[in-house]
Amino acid sequence: MRTLTLIKSFTEAELIEIEGIIHAGKRKTLFELFILLKRYKRRTTNPVTEELFKAVFGKTYSKAQNYVLRHELRLLNELLYEFIAASSYKVLTAKNK
Repeated sequence: MRTLTLIKSFTEAELIEIEGIIHAGKRKTLFELFILLKRYKRRTTNPVTEELFKAVFGKTYSKAQNYVLRHELRLLNELLYEFIAASSYKVLTAKNK
């Protein structure tokens, strides 16, 4: 899972900063998804789709509703990539002052 790989690459301080950014946003489901995936940072197993769906949306998973979870994962990936880009820019500008 790409999102989990990204989350595992961040330090604890970065994860706290990302959590604040997501929490300040409008989407409660995105925050719930991030918190759940963050728990898997030190685990060797990946979360089960049904577990993710139930925890994030409070409904039973069905293949017909799979697109909803994929959409949330895509939004979370975009946010994580934006954070990486912004962090890299900060480091680069700090070095070149």
